[in-house]
Amino acid sequence: MTQDVSLTGAALLIDALQANGLNNMYGVVGIPVTDFARLAELKGMKFYGFRREDAAVDAAAASATGWNEGKANVPTQSAATLGDSNPGMHLTIGILAALLQREHTGEGTFVYQSMQDAVLNLCRIKLRNQIMLDNLGALPHYAVYPNWKWGKAIPRAENTEGGQVIGWTYKAKGWETNPNAYVYIVIQNSDKSWAAIANTMGHPEWITNPRFDGWHNRQLHKEEIYPLIESYTKQYDKYELTKKLGAAGIPVGPVLDWHEIENGPDLNKDGTIVTIDQGGNRGKFKTIGLPFSLSNYKRAPDLGENNKEILASLGYDPDQIEKLTEEGVISKAQGPKNPRTEVIKGE
Repeated sequence: MTQDVSLTGAALLIDALQANGLNNMYGVVGIPVTDFARLAELKGMKFYGFRREDAAVDAAAASATGWNEGKANVPTQSAATLGDSNPGMHLTIGILAALLQREHTGEGTFVYQSMQDAVLNLCRIKLRNQIMLDNLGALPHYAVYPNWKWGKAIPRAENTEGGQVIGWTYKAKGWETNPNAYVYIVIQNSDKSWAAIANTMGHPEWITNPRFDGWHNRQLHKEEIYPLIESYTKQYDKYELTKKLGAAGIPVGPVLDWHEIENGPDLNKDGTIVTIDQGGNRGKFKTIGLPFSLSNYKRAPDLGENNKEILASLGYDPDQIEKLTEEGVISKAQGPKNPRTEVIKGE
């Protein structure tokens, strides 16, 4: 027996969209989205699908991430989620731009967004480095400079800072037992910046050392600079270092582990980490906040919480809604059900 598509939850949602004048849908192709898209098209809507390109492009980003020698010399995935929220944000920017264009010109436009383009947008500095290599034959700000056999493609960046300066990670006090007892310090190209580092760390003789005279010499001999700076940083914990060096105008930051990030008082206070009251079974939980904030924020509804209001606005009476619920076409309002996962820990 053929199922009546007019009595499915998907069909009801499509009816609601069309009743509000929405005739175009956008989404990432995949199950169950594909079935939903086919039904939408059967009912006269247009569906614009996005290909899952992020895996391949993330792999391209990985070619420039990681180390160049030793056992860890493999393409390395970024800890940042490049291929998920990033395309969504770029698509939103495109939609807002299209709405503004229509508002000013009266003419609308289609908005196209691929995961590939969005991910590569975040890797634009690597393309800049590639173009520099094409023209210069070497990259002074890369960790492997100057003792590297340069080829056609840029090598892995290791801990290189993207601003063509000497950026590196240094051990802090407690590094022997804490894998994240480190700070990241940037040596800017100006002699003034180098003098600030030398004086703050108690070694003014570094300023007059001819091997460190000028940014190019510092790049040529940075392998000598790393241990000199680290002999200082290992005396203090990462927070002390951030305070001392920051006060001297030296770009520095502690390497925070995710327990520190989750519970950081400043991050929780300023909205970087937010506590959401989802209500229902989920209750309160922490998540990463939006880069922007809204003064009239409301929590997302539980699954099915607004079924009655939505269906009533479409002309369904209470008896019809109750029947749809009993027949399983729509679900009863319910909070999220997330069973606890038992994890087997290694020895």
